[in-house]
Amino acid sequence: MRTLSICLISICYFFSATVFSAQQWDEKLTVGELPNGFNYIIYPSKNSSEPFNLRLIVHAGSIDDTIPGIAHIVEHMVFRHNDIYDMSIHQFLNQIGWKSGLQINALTRQTETQFMVRTRPNDVLNLEQSIALLANLTLHPSIQPDEWKIEKKVILEELRLGEGVASRINDQKKAIIRHDSQYTNGPTIGFAQTIKKTTANDIRAFHDTYYVPANMTLIVSGNITAENVKAAIKKTFGQGKETQVAKRDYVNFPLVNDLYIGKVQDPQGTSSFTTFGLRFPLLSRATDAGIEQRLQQNMLRKLMKAELSRARDLYKNETNIKSILVTTKEPTPERGIIAFQVRTSDHQRGLTIALTEWQRLMQNGIDEQELTKLKRSLLRKLDNNRIASAHRTYAQWEDKITSAVMQNGVLTSYEDNEPLLRKIISEQTVESLNTRMRELLASQDQFLFYQVPGNRNAELPSKEQVRHQQRALSKTKLAKAPALTVVTNKIAPKQAKQLPNVPDLKQSELNIASKQTWSSDHVTRWTLKNGDTVTWLDQSAQGKIYLRLLSQSTAATLNQPDWLNQTAYQLWEQADYAFATQTGFKDWRRANNVDWQWAPHQQQLDLGLMVSAKEDTHLKQALQSYAVMQQTPEWHDLSISDLKKDLAAQLTDKTAQAQIEQFSQSQLEQTVSVFSRQPIDLYIVGKLSSQTIEENVLPYLAGIKRDSRVINDAAKQDTHLKHDSSTKTVKHIYHDNKATVTVKSQTPMTWSPEASFEISALNPIAQRALKNRLRHQLGGVYRMNFEMNLNKDNQVESTLSFTSDPLRVDELLAEAKKVLNHLDKQIARENIELIKNDIAFAEQVRLQSPNTWLRRLQLSFERYQSPEYLTHMLTLDSNISAASLTQWANKIFPQPVSQTQIDLPLENTTN
Repeated sequence: MRTLSICLISICYFFSATVFSAQQWDEKLTVGELPNGFNYIIYPSKNSSEPFNLRLIVHAGSIDDTIPGIAHIVEHMVFRHNDIYDMSIHQFLNQIGWKSGLQINALTRQTETQFMVRTRPNDVLNLEQSIALLANLTLHPSIQPDEWKIEKKVILEELRLGEGVASRINDQKKAIIRHDSQYTNGPTIGFAQTIKKTTANDIRAFHDTYYVPANMTLIVSGNITAENVKAAIKKTFGQGKETQVAKRDYVNFPLVNDLYIGKVQDPQGTSSFTTFGLRFPLLSRATDAGIEQRLQQNMLRKLMKAELSRARDLYKNETNIKSILVTTKEPTPERGIIAFQVRTSDHQRGLTIALTEWQRLMQNGIDEQELTKLKRSLLRKLDNNRIASAHRTYAQWEDKITSAVMQNGVLTSYEDNEPLLRKIISEQTVESLNTRMRELLASQDQFLFYQVPGNRNAELPSKEQVRHQQRALSKTKLAKAPALTVVTNKIAPKQAKQLPNVPDLKQSELNIASKQTWSSDHVTRWTLKNGDTVTWLDQSAQGKIYLRLLSQSTAATLNQPDWLNQTAYQLWEQADYAFATQTGFKDWRRANNVDWQWAPHQQQLDLGLMVSAKEDTHLKQALQSYAVMQQTPEWHDLSISDLKKDLAAQLTDKTAQAQIEQFSQSQLEQTVSVFSRQPIDLYIVGKLSSQTIEENVLPYLAGIKRDSRVINDAAKQDTHLKHDSSTKTVKHIYHDNKATVTVKSQTPMTWSPEASFEISALNPIAQRALKNRLRHQLGGVYRMNFEMNLNKDNQVESTLSFTSDPLRVDELLAEAKKVLNHLDKQIARENIELIKNDIAFAEQVRLQSPNTWLRRLQLSFERYQSPEYLTHMLTLDSNISAASLTQWANKIFPQPVSQTQIDLPLENTTN
């Protein structure tokens, strides 16, 4: 669904989907139809750096379900075995190195199913091959009973995941708004009992009915030529004769002269609303009158909202009335709604207010001054959109075209559309809009629903009760809500905030212990006598200077629980100082654009900032703000008892609870003091000069008193485990019949940035192997996550997580372990060149970001005390081979340490 305000922004309007006339579409587009009825729309971009996107729309969704969920089932099954490839689409994607969800994705909605291909420049599949993939995927699946037996389990696992409370409540609302239609057939995924009963023949019948070329539209956008696209489409989708397309006259739900009453309630719901609405027809966007209706509806939404803002003042003394809103929407291409919503726990009172304000609008109409302001605003937007429409990217073109198709229309050019829109906006009057509004508000197709929290009951009114109240209000003269009170007394000009005088703290003596320069790498490093280091990479950073400040690890200094360290960091961030309060100091930092971003880790402070490279004062103030943080902090309004209560509410561990009771404010203050004395390493990336750093950075660090730097080179430590250990924890927490499994494992290994990079190349391989076994072969999971990394604590850490049937947890855990312990078998099947190309492409993108260089600069000095890694990282992909990946896998797996957490249903939960 797309609101009219978005239409104005995109400067578009739509015509009937059955009319694919080149004159009606933007001339930049190529629109056509094959003899068999297949439709296509092409946007050829002139930007040679852009790749291309494909989006195939099959005009069939859950509204067409002959069995609840079958449209969604077909979407799944077309990825199984395929007649053309003689293998599953999943297997084919693995061969070419594409990931479902990344390069190719699919989704089923109520009115359509979409298949998307997202390529990059010089991808493994070219244009013709990518179009062929979509054609083969959708037109030639081999829907077999044995394949369905496995995929059925996957869909049931997807169903097991469930949707959030907000999504479930939204589905209930949609069912009421679209009552008496096929939109109320059920959720898109269907129901467990319908999924289990569906047969391969049922799936094949639905596919053969709707997955035909005449029921499809392909959108192609990017750096392609229209002629090449048309040739590829004709070759792939153009086979066969035109097929009769199923009639879908139910997409626009029927209108009835009746009041529909329902209740929206979810066991986990907490919100409470009363909503009264009206449904009405809209003319086709193919006519000027249809365009005018959408514009009027958009304008009325804003003008009615202004009237309700006035009316809210009438209920200001009713504390149970939280809000009063009016909305307009277009739930289907030719249907509209207006809804009055009152947020209150007193549903009957909410109903009275909704009906009263509905009648108040009917009687008094809209405000002329508000209309004048709105028209000026819309006309300004119309002018501004000339530039926006001219700079649309290929991906934005794809989105705009898709929206047009889904609303049964076309995307017209700014030049063709602007005169019509300007004329309609300019000619609107209070009288014309009031006439249209009263037509809509007088609709006899009405609905009412109470949204009730899960733990409450609310009795719905009868139709007779609501009709009686409506008649009574229609006979009551309702005055126009008064204008909002405006203070007419002269108000003194707003005074600028008085910023504090922040001490400069600049030292005349730099106290440099050493200075090293690596000219070929454009890196300079200063070490100060207090132990602080400043490392600068002289490289353009898009007109900015990027800074990252890391404190030394406090592991050798403190032996405290993590929650206490985290609390101390937060306390430090919120400190007052002798020269200013926390608020005043924050105002000063914001005024000077030097508000450091805090990212406290377990035992290390991490501050990040980006400043302008144009003014040295900006860099100076950044370091000045850090230096004053080392002054003695104060906490004027700290309540240690309240802080303990907050911590106790967050930490449920009994040991932590006891520790919270014992700690004091002085302990927190002492921890902050220890943190502030830790030597720091400051990394800088940006185009500046050595002199600028020595004048604006070093003087602010040189005067800070530090503790001695502790030698803590993680890369040189060799961590050995005394013995293998595995633990398993089982909890019964779910009301639903599901299990969630999380396995965290470790393998000791010496850290280096190069090793960490190479090990990360195993992630997509392990993910594919696990997904292939647990989902595609066993049908045990729908969603599975696996990630591992080599950290600076000299541990390869991995995390595996999935949701499944509680009865299959042990089976799936054992299979996952087998997959990882024999990852060499998967590596042998991988296309290593494709993996290297993926890595090279990802690196090309990453290295365009100054933040990447900042991070890599830090890693290099942490490992080598030199910029050595900055050179190594440029050729890391060349070290990737089947042999090297196999060697890494054999070193990592099996992992000797693991912690398994299994969360199961409550013991009295039944299936």
